[in-house]
Amino acid sequence: MIQDLEWLECKEKWRDIKCIVRISSKRELGPKVEQEERYFISTLQTPAEDLLKRIRRHWAIENNLHWCLDVGFREDQSRVRTGNTPKNFSILRKWALNLLTQDQTHKVGLESKRNQAGWDATYLSSLLLKLI
Repeated sequence: MIQDLEWLECKEKWRDIKCIVRISSKRELGPKVEQEERYFISTLQTPAEDLLKRIRRHWAIENNLHWCLDVGFREDQSRVRTGNTPKNFSILRKWALNLLTQDQTHKVGLESKRNQAGWDATYLSSLLLKLI
C-alpha cells in the first residue's frame, strides 16, 4: 500500500485519494498457475488488512451478482452485442433480478420466478405493482 502520493502526477483529478493498493494473487488450477496484480485507489486511511477485507467483500458481492445473472438470466449466452443494446439489457436484467429477489410470495429459485413471470400475467403484474 502506498500512502505517500507526492510523486503522483495529476493527483488533483483523483478527489480525496489517500492511497494506492496493489494486490498480488496466485491461483493454481492443476498444473496451470495464474498470477495477477491488481491496483486500487482508495479515499480511506485505514490499515492494509482492512482494505483487503473490503476489497474481498466487494468482489464476493460482484461475483455473486454475475453468477445470479448468468444462472437466472443466462446472461453469458446472450447474443445482444451491438450499439446500446447490451448496456440496456444489462440494466433490465439487474432491475428484474432486484424485483425477483425481493419477492417473497414464491419460495422457488430465481429462474423459476423469472419463468413464472413470463407465463403468469397476474404474477408479473404483482411484481411490477411493487414499483409503485
